[in-house]
Amino acid sequence: MKTLLYVDAHPLTAAESKTLQVADAFVAAWQTANPTGHIETLKLSEANIPTLDKDVFGTWLKQKKIGLGAPLAMSADENALLSQFNTLIDQFVNADVVVFANPMWNHFLPAILKQYLDDVLQAGVAFKYTAHGPVGLLSDKQIIHIQSAGGVYDHTSMRADFGDAYLQAMVEFIGLSIDDEYHTIFIEGADSNPAQRDAIITAAKTEAQNLAVTL
Repeated sequence: MKTLLYVDAHPLTAAESKTLQVADAFVAAWQTANPTGHIETLKLSEANIPTLDKDVFGTWLKQKKIGLGAPLAMSADENALLSQFNTLIDQFVNADVVVFANPMWNHFLPAILKQYLDDVLQAGVAFKYTAHGPVGLLSDKQIIHIQSAGGVYDHTSMRADFGDAYLQAMVEFIGLSIDDEYHTIFIEGADSNPAQRDAIITAAKTEAQNLAVTL
């Protein structure tokens, strides 16, 4: 049974967001094409996504010391934090298809999406260090990036869209192919050209539905 993880990185609802309207069209089409498939939705603005702060690094260091035999014990709060990370990581790693849906903000991803990626793309799980440099550990996973922007951007230029360029780099870093396992759907120009808003959204939904049935 295939699993799709829908990472909703938009603070608004589908009724208010072009991004989520297109993402919902993708998910619905994928479910139709995969009737036994399982869908998990993670709305980042409503989830408790940990920040990599002093407490997190302190907890990881303590866990490492315990693993090396130090006579320490994890507190209830520390165990809860580790469980939270493990849940997020397992959910991402075990998904066959991951959909990231977000608005472009200041030529980048929303901060909470970057925070989520920092949480789940951990050494030893998504990649490992070797004498010849880092090596990705993930395979056979499809990544879909659905992103809206008010204007129209040149996605071949990192200066125009740092967010998609970053996501592509991370996909390769963890062992996936941007040629075969990474797909983008951009919803652009609806704000700068409002007369074409409906046509732009409709075209993006059609693109999303056509892609979904191939995965």
